[in-house]
Amino acid sequence: MKPAALLLALLFCVHAAEAKRPASRKAADRKPAAAVLPGKPDMSKPPVLGPAPSYRPPKRERFTLSNGLAVLFARDARSPLVSARLVVRGGAALAGRRDAGIVDAMAELLSAGTSVHSAREISFEADAFGGALSASAHKDYVELSAYALSDRAARMFALLAEAARDPSFPPEEVELRRKNMLSELKVERSQPAFLASVAFFKQLYGRHPYAVVAPTEDSIARIDREKLQAFHRSLFTPGNALLVVVGDVERAPLEAELERAFASWAPVVEAARPPLPAPQEGPLRARRVALVDRPGSAQSMLMLGNLAVPDSHPDHYKLLVANQVLGGSFASRLMSDLREKRGYTYGIYSSLHSARSAGAFVVRTQVRGEVTGDALKAVLEHVERLRREPVTAQELEQAKNTLIGGFVRGFETQAGLADALAQDWALDLPEDRLDAYVQRIEAVTAEDALAAAKAYLHPDRLLLTVVGDGQGILPALSALSPSTVLRLDENGEESSPVRAAPPAPPLGVIGPKDP
Repeated sequence: MKPAALLLALLFCVHAAEAKRPASRKAADRKPAAAVLPGKPDMSKPPVLGPAPSYRPPKRERFTLSNGLAVLFARDARSPLVSARLVVRGGAALAGRRDAGIVDAMAELLSAGTSVHSAREISFEADAFGGALSASAHKDYVELSAYALSDRAARMFALLAEAARDPSFPPEEVELRRKNMLSELKVERSQPAFLASVAFFKQLYGRHPYAVVAPTEDSIARIDREKLQAFHRSLFTPGNALLVVVGDVERAPLEAELERAFASWAPVVEAARPPLPAPQEGPLRARRVALVDRPGSAQSMLMLGNLAVPDSHPDHYKLLVANQVLGGSFASRLMSDLREKRGYTYGIYSSLHSARSAGAFVVRTQVRGEVTGDALKAVLEHVERLRREPVTAQELEQAKNTLIGGFVRGFETQAGLADALAQDWALDLPEDRLDAYVQRIEAVTAEDALAAAKAYLHPDRLLLTVVGDGQGILPALSALSPSTVLRLDENGEESSPVRAAPPAPPLGVIGPKDP
């Protein structure tokens, strides 16, 4: 039989069988599938959350190499990898305004060549041990990061030690880094979020080193090989460093391998480095508005905040829970109101920024220009409400579960655990932070969150930083802070006053020496 004839015959048989089936069976087959399910979920209510998962971080071991380098080791055999972080205390804040960017450049160039290997050879060697080598600079520390297959970890440690001990800062690589930094700065200045960050932290921290978050053309031009070498010598010493190792290795062979790799990194007599001072005593005396004018901008980038406690402070966990309710997640009060109800923004978040000697409470969002004033007022109202009344039981539970869930997820990888251990040491955080985090969050009550909000959030003394069309939004800004509107340029420096469309309200200007 031909294929076409065979197909027609099969179709005829199926049709005939269907016609002979009882009407009741055919009717039953036509019922929606949902009708025969034992039950349907109630989509009008969110699912009930169970208790937060318990978490026990892996056991850590400490030992010291013969040259004085401290090592923190955690065995993790989930995958055949080893992750390492060599962190030194002292970061970008040490450079100050004049040399801003030099510590970032130094970190970038640690893997750009040594007296033994070129940048290209370092890259090839990292490929050979199945991993990578990189470095980054932060306010308070510099970190060299690496990972490798566990059976090739010895090669990784050798390369990591070489980059830490003996970077050569090749002149051609230094020049290339300067050119790249200038290009990066140009691109960054086209972003409202970058301009807001520069202006906000400069006003928040004043003359403190934390006020500098980006280089300028002048500071980039001053970067040279001799300065890079000087910063490297002052930071990268065994006594000022911690090596964090997380991975599929045993303690005894690891210690022997590290002794071989770091033996030639000789200890030096280190000069005592004075700690960074506290930025200032207490919050601003009055609300202040800092405006970075972008004529014709259709949107306004907003950053609001004040100084707060660092992560090492006993009240940190209470303030963390309060902030989570306010703007720490997509289910927060700020997001529900300004995005979902009012339609001012695609997203708004609040967060706590931590550094070794200071902390900050910060709210960020971008809104349509015409609602700039209303959006700022709404944020201030929510901050005041957080200070006025306790959070609800549902909000408290949701905030705790979100914080704990995010904390635990951070340790799903070796890299996440290594980063946390390195940062905790660099910022002088308690050694039991990882072990006690879940319990400390669970212990926070609604009254604790209210007390923390009252103590550390100050809506009448917040710094409000706005990047947008000054002529269009100036009247609304002046209404929020009649005598303290300040106009800043792209470097966060004071600029000429913005003139609003007539009639323009009078402006008062606060100089950098004012608190």
